[in-house]
Amino acid sequence: MTVWDFKHRLGRRGVALFPVVVCLVIATLLCAALVETARVRRARGRDEARRLQADWLAASALGRARARLAADPRYAGETWTPSPADLALPDHGRATIAVESVANQPGRRRVVVVATYPDADEHRARKTLAVLLPVDKPAQPEAKKEAK
Repeated sequence: MTVWDFKHRLGRRGVALFPVVVCLVIATLLCAALVETARVRRARGRDEARRLQADWLAASALGRARARLAADPRYAGETWTPSPADLALPDHGRATIAVESVANQPGRRRVVVVATYPDADEHRARKTLAVLLPVDKPAQPEAKKEAK
């Protein structure tokens, strides 16, 4: 075997290695793209779940404000923090309820609810609702009639 034959065989083996390396690079890039797509979809799903939870929390806080206003027309609002057990989720949520008088409409109150879920995460979702609610005057206790 001459030196030329040895170099010629070695050169052919090196040529076969190049397509293998190219295929490995392409496969690696495809896998990286699939992992990134899965990560983005997971983040979008998490964000959508948080938005939905904030929507439900805001609706619940609005119902709470309605009930409190029906019981006490002087109700001015509160910061409501239901426990994670109440939400059946691992994180805390918070709803701020503000009740304001409406000019020229003494029988109505403007209720603004700002719900945040989860309360302590940088990727939290926020939902704001503002409605006008009628306020009934509290029922006056009737005077007892004395029996004669």
